[in-house]
Amino acid sequence: PQFLQSTYREHPQHTSMATSPDGFKSKSIFDMITTALKADGDALVGRVKGIYGFKVKGGPGGTEGFWIVDAKNGAGKVEFNGKDKPDVTLTMSDGDLVDLMTGKLNSQKAF
Repeated sequence: PQFLQSTYREHPQHTSMATSPDGFKSKSIFDMITTALKADGDALVGRVKGIYGFKVKGGPGGTEGFWIVDAKNGAGKVEFNGKDKPDVTLTMSDGDLVDLMTGKLNSQKAF
């Protein structure tokens, strides 16, 4: 209907995707995961056995980032804007993800 088209144009809910992880607070978390996978990926993959997507909102300039943590295949890997299909996707703000991963945010209270 015309009303909905008009409303949508006036209030678009478009968030631009970041082309780089630089400027995200959570980049340091994914850098640490990368380091852990390089050091002990085979053992971690053997225990975790999953591919996780992290949709991170509220990045630099209001952008959204997407990380894939593959802890299912080979020795594991972390990719920014990766194309692998995650088994599960977690969507959080940049600051909340950092707080969750560093123990400052209780996971049961985060949602």
